[in-house]
Amino acid sequence: IFSLGIIFYEMLTGIHPFRRTLPVETTAAILNEEPEPVSKHLPGSTELLQETVSGMLAVTPHILFP
Repeated sequence: IFSLGIIFYEMLTGIHPFRRTLPVETTAAILNEEPEPVSKHLPGSTELLQETVSGMLAVTPHILFP
């Protein structure tokens, strides 16, 4: 689910949600940071789309599937 969330985010925004200069920085971003909302890069996106992609990118999947 997480990997598909990365693909959706990138398809919608054209930007990888966590990519940093070094691989270790990318890993740290995945574990410690929230990606920017899809709506910041895609004005007019629905709240449902934003919640779905955010849930897919959550480190703990129970956020998407309680």
